[in-house]
Amino acid sequence: MSVTQISRGYFSMPDQETEVRIACSADFTVSVMARNVDTVGGGVVLVTPESAFRGPGSTGDADALAIDVPGLTGMFVGCVGAMAGEEILLQPIGTRRCAIFVTVETDAGATVTMTRG
Repeated sequence: MSVTQISRGYFSMPDQETEVRIACSADFTVSVMARNVDTVGGGVVLVTPESAFRGPGSTGDADALAIDVPGLTGMFVGCVGAMAGEEILLQPIGTRRCAIFVTVETDAGATVTMTRG
């Protein structure tokens, strides 16, 4: 994939959004930064379609990873890739408020969607 298009999103979870679904018409990567605006721990859950390579303890049709963000701090949560038509889901951990900054990298002319729920 030659990265030639950048799309960004900024979301307030769970105040304004309880989830954000990210998809694209071409292969893409999603980078996520989060700022926990509460004084106690919270964070972000990244959910992807089932990975091609998994350990024997992994089951189901999706993979999820919860990333804790300590209270009143911000951090780079991570980066994950997806194929065209796949969906990456972002959700808050519990009711703790996090500001989420998302950057999608993909091919020029691709259609990126970030659907708020």
